[in-house]
Amino acid sequence: MQALSAANVLTGAKLPFARRNSRGAGRRSTVQVRASEWQKVCTRKELDEGEGRFRAKVGDEKVFIQENDGELHCLSNVCTHLKLPLVGRTALLQGEVVDGCISCPAHKTLFDLKTGEVKGEWAPSFPDIPFVGKGDPKPLPVFEVKEEDGDIFVMV
Repeated sequence: MQALSAANVLTGAKLPFARRNSRGAGRRSTVQVRASEWQKVCTRKELDEGEGRFRAKVGDEKVFIQENDGELHCLSNVCTHLKLPLVGRTALLQGEVVDGCISCPAHKTLFDLKTGEVKGEWAPSFPDIPFVGKGDPKPLPVFEVKEEDGDIFVMV
């Protein structure tokens, strides 16, 4: 079995590992290990042109940058309820910033820009359908963001 080393982590090597199935027999699976690193997402100019908002795909992650009260925030751009974007390509799919939270344009759940936590009622504009319901509240993933020399970077 291949050992986990710093070189494997930095290169995103696929490492086999043994796992037992329900019958107890060993089988091999593959896990991909990727190290997080700072990725350039946009420039300050692009962020300002988008009125303090920019959406991007970084690796496998769909994210958006939101400036609010002079602070930059980076969150997943995939709602944890219906998997729709919080910041889409059209005016219809633009979440609003309200009291430090972004609202999902589809069902109006508020997600805290700093923590990704749900604030208030979960899916307030979504009907509570019998046998389906609204599901359980789930926070949005949040990513570190920084600005250096006019460029905006996120840790993904």
